[in-house]
Amino acid sequence: MPKTLEGVLKSSSPLVSVILPVFNSEDYLKESIRSILTQDYREIEVIVIDDGSSDDSGLIINELAGSDTRIRHFKQSNKGLVETLNRGLELSQGKYIARMDADDISLPGRIRKQVETMEANSELVLCGTWFKEVENGDKLHKLFCKDEEIRVRSLFSPMFCHPSIMARADVAKKIRYEGSFFRAEDYLYWVELMSIGKVCNIPEVLLKYRVHQNQVSCDRDKQRKVHVSVSKIAWKRLFQIDISEDLLTCIIFGGRDVETLKKSVSFIKTLTNRSVKKLAISYLWKSNSIKLLKIDPLSYLKGLYESIIEKLKLRY
Repeated sequence: MPKTLEGVLKSSSPLVSVILPVFNSEDYLKESIRSILTQDYREIEVIVIDDGSSDDSGLIINELAGSDTRIRHFKQSNKGLVETLNRGLELSQGKYIARMDADDISLPGRIRKQVETMEANSELVLCGTWFKEVENGDKLHKLFCKDEEIRVRSLFSPMFCHPSIMARADVAKKIRYEGSFFRAEDYLYWVELMSIGKVCNIPEVLLKYRVHQNQVSCDRDKQRKVHVSVSKIAWKRLFQIDISEDLLTCIIFGGRDVETLKKSVSFIKTLTNRSVKKLAISYLWKSNSIKLLKIDPLSYLKGLYESIIEKLKLRY
Protein backbone atom coordinates (compact mmCIF):
# COMPACT_ATOMS: atom_id res chain seq x y z
CA MET A 1 0.00 0.00 0.00
CA PRO A 2 1.27 3.52 -0.74
CA LYS A 3 2.96 5.33 2.16
CA THR A 4 3.68 8.62 0.43
CA LEU A 5 1.27 11.28 -0.79
CA GLU A 6 2.59 10.82 -4.34
CA GLY A 7 1.77 7.12 -4.15
CA VAL A 8 -1.64 7.85 -2.70
CA LEU A 9 -2.52 10.21 -5.55
CA LYS A 10 -1.70 7.44 -8.07
CA SER A 11 -3.86 4.88 -6.26
CA SER A 12 -7.14 3.70 -7.76
CA SER A 13 -8.90 4.13 -4.41
CA PRO A 14 -10.39 7.58 -3.76
CA LEU A 15 -8.21 10.01 -1.86
CA VAL A 16 -9.51 11.27 1.50
CA SER A 17 -8.38 14.68 2.73
CA VAL A 18 -8.38 14.82 6.53
CA ILE A 19 -8.55 18.40 7.83
CA LEU A 20 -6.98 18.75 11.27
CA PRO A 21 -6.76 22.27 12.79
CA VAL A 22 -4.23 22.68 15.60
CA PHE A 23 -3.91 25.32 18.31
CA ASN A 24 -1.78 24.61 21.39
CA SER A 25 -2.65 20.92 21.31
CA GLU A 26 0.65 19.33 22.35
CA ASP A 27 -0.88 17.07 25.02
CA TYR A 28 -2.95 14.93 22.68
CA LEU A 29 -1.78 15.85 19.18
CA LYS A 30 0.54 12.91 18.52
CA GLU A 31 -2.09 10.34 19.47
CA SER A 32 -4.68 12.13 17.34
CA ILE A 33 -2.56 12.26 14.18
CA ARG A 34 -1.36 8.68 14.63
CA SER A 35 -4.95 7.49 14.90
CA ILE A 36 -5.40 8.73 11.32
CA LEU A 37 -2.05 7.57 9.96
CA THR A 38 -2.59 4.02 11.24
CA GLN A 39 -6.02 3.62 9.65
CA ASP A 40 -6.29 0.54 7.43
CA TYR A 41 -7.45 2.86 4.63
CA ARG A 42 -4.13 4.32 3.45
CA GLU A 43 -5.23 6.62 0.63
CA ILE A 44 -5.27 9.79 2.72
CA GLU A 45 -3.66 13.17 3.00
CA VAL A 46 -3.61 14.75 6.45
CA ILE A 47 -3.88 18.53 6.18
CA VAL A 48 -2.55 19.79 9.52
CA ILE A 49 -2.94 23.55 9.93
CA ASP A 50 -1.11 25.06 12.91
CA ASP A 51 -3.15 28.13 13.81
CA GLY A 52 -0.42 30.08 15.60
CA SER A 53 0.38 27.61 18.39
CA SER A 54 2.81 28.81 21.08
CA ASP A 55 3.50 25.35 22.54
CA ASP A 56 5.34 22.38 21.01
CA SER A 57 2.56 21.45 18.57
CA GLY A 58 4.70 22.46 15.58
CA LEU A 59 7.59 20.25 16.67
CA ILE A 60 5.26 17.27 17.07
CA ILE A 61 3.80 17.81 13.60
CA ASN A 62 7.28 18.09 12.05
CA GLU A 63 8.41 14.90 13.76
CA LEU A 64 5.44 12.92 12.44
CA ALA A 65 5.65 14.48 8.98
CA GLY A 66 9.27 13.37 8.75
CA SER A 67 8.23 9.73 8.77
CA ASP A 68 5.02 9.96 6.75
CA THR A 69 4.78 12.32 3.78
CA ARG A 70 1.01 12.00 3.68
CA ILE A 71 1.06 14.79 6.26
CA ARG A 72 0.84 18.27 4.75
CA HIS A 73 1.85 20.80 7.39
CA PHE A 74 0.79 24.44 7.15
CA LYS A 75 1.55 27.27 9.58
CA GLN A 76 -0.32 30.54 9.96
CA SER A 77 -0.82 33.36 12.45
CA ASN A 78 -3.79 32.79 14.72
CA LYS A 79 -6.97 33.24 12.67
CA GLY A 80 -9.43 31.12 14.62
CA LEU A 81 -11.18 27.85 13.89
CA VAL A 82 -13.56 29.03 11.16
CA GLU A 83 -10.89 30.57 8.91
CA THR A 84 -8.66 27.56 9.52
CA LEU A 85 -11.39 25.13 8.48
CA ASN A 86 -12.12 27.13 5.34
CA ARG A 87 -8.44 27.12 4.44
CA GLY A 88 -8.44 23.36 4.93
CA LEU A 89 -11.29 23.04 2.45
CA GLU A 90 -9.33 25.06 -0.10
CA LEU A 91 -6.21 22.92 0.35
CA SER A 92 -8.02 19.60 0.08
CA GLN A 93 -7.29 17.45 -2.99
CA GLY A 94 -9.38 14.40 -2.16
CA LYS A 95 -12.69 13.06 -3.42
CA TYR A 96 -13.81 13.05 0.20
CA ILE A 97 -13.07 15.42 3.08
CA ALA A 98 -12.93 14.13 6.65
CA ARG A 99 -12.70 16.17 9.83
CA MET A 100 -10.53 15.48 12.82
CA ASP A 101 -9.69 17.44 15.95
CA ALA A 102 -6.24 17.62 17.49
CA ASP A 103 -7.22 15.88 20.72
CA ASP A 104 -9.71 13.25 19.53
CA ILE A 105 -9.03 9.67 18.46
CA SER A 106 -10.25 8.03 15.26
CA LEU A 107 -10.83 4.35 15.95
CA PRO A 108 -9.59 1.59 13.60
CA GLY A 109 -11.58 1.27 10.39
CA ARG A 110 -13.20 4.70 10.61
CA ILE A 111 -12.01 6.13 7.29
CA ARG A 112 -12.50 2.88 5.36
CA LYS A 113 -16.04 2.38 6.60
CA GLN A 114 -17.01 5.95 5.77
CA VAL A 115 -15.52 5.70 2.27
CA GLU A 116 -17.35 2.41 1.70
CA THR A 117 -20.61 4.01 2.82
CA MET A 118 -20.14 7.07 0.60
CA GLU A 119 -19.06 5.01 -2.42
CA ALA A 120 -22.11 2.76 -2.07
CA ASN A 121 -24.54 5.69 -2.20
CA SER A 122 -23.84 8.54 -4.62
CA GLU A 123 -26.66 10.63 -3.12
CA LEU A 124 -24.85 10.90 0.22
CA VAL A 125 -23.05 14.20 0.79
CA LEU A 126 -22.29 13.75 4.50
CA CYS A 127 -21.55 10.76 6.72
CA GLY A 128 -20.91 10.81 10.48
CA THR A 129 -20.52 8.10 13.11
CA TRP A 130 -21.44 7.25 16.67
CA PHE A 131 -18.86 8.31 19.28
CA LYS A 132 -17.74 7.98 22.88
CA GLU A 133 -16.52 10.70 25.21
CA VAL A 134 -12.91 10.14 26.28
CA GLU A 135 -13.07 11.55 29.81
CA ASN A 136 -16.65 10.88 30.86
CA GLY A 137 -16.68 7.17 31.57
CA ASP A 138 -16.65 6.39 27.85
CA LYS A 139 -20.17 7.80 27.58
CA LEU A 140 -21.71 6.47 24.38
CA HIS A 141 -23.56 8.72 21.94
CA LYS A 142 -25.82 6.81 19.57
CA LEU A 143 -26.84 9.39 16.98
CA PHE A 144 -29.77 8.99 14.61
CA CYS A 145 -28.64 7.25 11.44
CA LYS A 146 -31.18 7.62 8.64
CA ASP A 147 -31.48 10.69 6.41
CA GLU A 148 -35.14 11.38 7.16
CA GLU A 149 -34.82 11.25 10.94
CA ILE A 150 -31.58 13.29 10.92
CA ARG A 151 -33.22 15.88 8.67
CA VAL A 152 -36.25 16.31 10.94
CA ARG A 153 -34.26 16.39 14.17
CA SER A 154 -31.81 18.90 12.71
CA LEU A 155 -34.63 21.45 12.90
CA PHE A 156 -34.08 21.50 16.64
CA SER A 157 -30.51 20.36 17.31
CA PRO A 158 -27.30 19.32 15.49
CA MET A 159 -27.19 15.61 14.67
CA PHE A 160 -23.49 15.04 13.98
CA CYS A 161 -20.25 14.98 15.93
CA HIS A 162 -18.07 17.37 13.94
CA PRO A 163 -14.72 15.50 14.09
CA SER A 164 -16.46 12.30 12.97
CA ILE A 165 -17.80 13.56 9.66
CA MET A 166 -16.81 12.81 6.08
CA ALA A 167 -18.23 14.86 3.20
CA ARG A 168 -18.19 14.64 -0.57
CA ALA A 169 -15.58 17.21 -1.60
CA ASP A 170 -17.27 18.49 -4.76
CA VAL A 171 -20.20 19.57 -2.58
CA ALA A 172 -18.38 20.47 0.64
CA LYS A 173 -15.99 22.89 -1.08
CA LYS A 174 -18.90 24.95 -2.42
CA ILE A 175 -19.90 25.84 1.15
CA ARG A 176 -17.98 27.84 3.76
CA TYR A 177 -18.07 27.85 7.52
CA GLU A 178 -19.63 31.09 8.78
CA GLY A 179 -17.83 32.89 11.59
CA SER A 180 -20.90 34.88 12.61
CA PHE A 181 -22.47 31.69 14.03
CA PHE A 182 -19.94 31.18 16.83
CA ARG A 183 -19.93 27.63 18.22
CA ALA A 184 -22.70 26.72 15.78
CA GLU A 185 -20.76 27.07 12.52
CA ASP A 186 -20.67 23.28 12.21
CA TYR A 187 -24.45 23.00 12.75
CA LEU A 188 -25.08 25.51 9.95
CA TYR A 189 -22.56 23.77 7.68
CA TRP A 190 -24.44 20.47 8.04
CA VAL A 191 -27.76 22.17 7.34
CA GLU A 192 -26.35 23.60 4.12
CA LEU A 193 -25.07 20.16 3.09
CA MET A 194 -28.45 18.59 3.89
CA SER A 195 -30.13 21.11 1.63
CA ILE A 196 -28.10 19.65 -1.26
CA GLY A 197 -28.07 15.89 -0.66
CA LYS A 198 -28.63 13.00 1.72
CA VAL A 199 -26.82 12.34 5.00
CA CYS A 200 -26.30 9.49 7.46
CA ASN A 201 -24.53 8.37 10.60
CA ILE A 202 -22.83 4.97 10.69
CA PRO A 203 -24.25 3.05 13.69
CA GLU A 204 -20.85 2.19 15.09
CA VAL A 205 -18.48 3.97 17.48
CA LEU A 206 -15.61 5.14 15.29
CA LEU A 207 -14.42 8.18 17.26
CA LYS A 208 -13.37 9.00 20.81
CA TYR A 209 -14.28 12.61 21.52
CA ARG A 210 -12.86 14.94 24.15
CA VAL A 211 -15.25 17.50 25.66
CA HIS A 212 -13.58 20.82 26.46
CA GLN A 213 -14.36 23.04 29.43
CA ASN A 214 -14.97 26.04 27.14
CA GLN A 215 -17.69 24.03 25.42
CA VAL A 216 -19.44 23.63 28.78
CA SER A 217 -18.86 27.07 30.30
CA CYS A 218 -19.67 29.38 27.36
CA ASP A 219 -22.32 32.11 27.64
CA ARG A 220 -25.54 30.09 27.66
CA ASP A 221 -27.89 32.89 26.58
CA LYS A 222 -25.63 33.90 23.70
CA GLN A 223 -25.22 30.30 22.61
CA ARG A 224 -28.97 29.74 22.67
CA LYS A 225 -29.54 32.73 20.42
CA VAL A 226 -27.01 31.45 17.88
CA HIS A 227 -28.52 27.96 18.09
CA VAL A 228 -32.00 29.33 17.40
CA SER A 229 -30.70 31.41 14.48
CA VAL A 230 -29.31 28.28 12.81
CA SER A 231 -32.43 26.30 13.66
CA LYS A 232 -34.53 28.95 11.92
CA ILE A 233 -32.36 28.59 8.80
CA ALA A 234 -32.79 24.81 8.97
CA TRP A 235 -36.59 25.10 8.99
CA LYS A 236 -36.43 27.25 5.87
CA ARG A 237 -33.70 25.33 3.99
CA LEU A 238 -34.89 21.80 4.72
CA PHE A 239 -38.68 22.13 4.88
CA GLN A 240 -39.44 25.59 3.42
CA ILE A 241 -41.13 26.62 6.67
CA ASP A 242 -40.91 30.15 8.09
CA ILE A 243 -40.91 30.35 11.88
CA SER A 244 -40.04 33.23 14.21
CA GLU A 245 -37.09 33.01 16.57
CA ASP A 246 -39.40 33.72 19.53
CA LEU A 247 -41.48 30.64 18.78
CA LEU A 248 -38.40 28.51 18.14
CA THR A 249 -36.90 29.60 21.46
CA CYS A 250 -40.13 28.66 23.21
CA ILE A 251 -40.29 25.25 21.53
CA ILE A 252 -36.63 24.32 22.01
CA PHE A 253 -35.64 26.02 25.26
CA GLY A 254 -38.92 27.07 26.87
CA GLY A 255 -41.09 30.18 26.73
CA ARG A 256 -41.11 33.14 29.10
CA ASP A 257 -44.87 33.59 29.17
CA VAL A 258 -48.09 31.70 28.58
CA GLU A 259 -48.98 33.78 25.51
CA THR A 260 -45.86 32.64 23.66
CA LEU A 261 -46.66 29.08 24.65
CA LYS A 262 -50.14 29.42 23.15
CA LYS A 263 -48.72 30.90 19.94
CA SER A 264 -46.26 28.02 19.72
CA VAL A 265 -49.07 25.49 20.00
CA SER A 266 -51.05 27.33 17.33
CA PHE A 267 -48.03 27.30 15.03
CA ILE A 268 -47.43 23.59 15.53
CA LYS A 269 -51.07 22.96 14.67
CA THR A 270 -50.45 24.41 11.18
CA LEU A 271 -47.60 21.99 10.38
CA THR A 272 -48.43 19.46 7.68
CA ASN A 273 -45.38 17.20 8.03
CA ARG A 274 -46.39 14.63 10.63
CA SER A 275 -42.82 13.84 11.73
CA VAL A 276 -41.97 17.52 12.20
CA LYS A 277 -45.22 18.13 14.06
CA LYS A 278 -44.73 15.18 16.40
CA LEU A 279 -41.17 16.20 17.29
CA ALA A 280 -42.14 19.86 17.76
CA ILE A 281 -44.81 18.78 20.25
CA SER A 282 -42.27 16.67 22.11
CA TYR A 283 -39.78 19.55 22.37
CA LEU A 284 -42.46 22.03 23.41
CA TRP A 285 -43.68 19.97 26.32
CA LYS A 286 -40.23 19.01 27.56
CA SER A 287 -38.94 22.57 27.51
CA ASN A 288 -41.86 24.47 29.05
CA SER A 289 -41.36 23.40 32.62
CA ILE A 290 -42.04 24.68 36.12
CA LYS A 291 -40.30 28.01 35.45
CA LEU A 292 -43.46 29.27 33.74
CA LEU A 293 -45.45 28.37 36.83
CA LYS A 294 -43.26 30.72 38.87
CA ILE A 295 -44.02 33.67 36.57
CA ASP A 296 -47.80 33.66 36.84
CA PRO A 297 -49.31 30.57 38.50
CA LEU A 298 -52.97 31.13 37.65
CA SER A 299 -52.42 32.21 34.05
CA TYR A 300 -49.90 29.43 33.57
CA LEU A 301 -52.24 26.71 34.79
CA LYS A 302 -55.09 28.07 32.66
CA GLY A 303 -52.84 28.30 29.60
CA LEU A 304 -51.36 24.88 30.26
CA TYR A 305 -54.81 23.33 30.45
CA GLU A 306 -55.84 24.96 27.16
CA SER A 307 -52.57 23.91 25.54
CA ILE A 308 -53.05 20.30 26.61
CA ILE A 309 -56.47 20.34 24.98
CA GLU A 310 -54.85 21.67 21.80
CA LYS A 311 -52.22 18.93 22.03
CA LEU A 312 -54.90 16.28 22.18
CA LYS A 313 -56.58 17.80 19.13
CA LEU A 314 -53.27 17.62 17.25
CA ARG A 315 -53.01 13.92 18.05
CA TYR A 316 -56.56 12.97 17.29
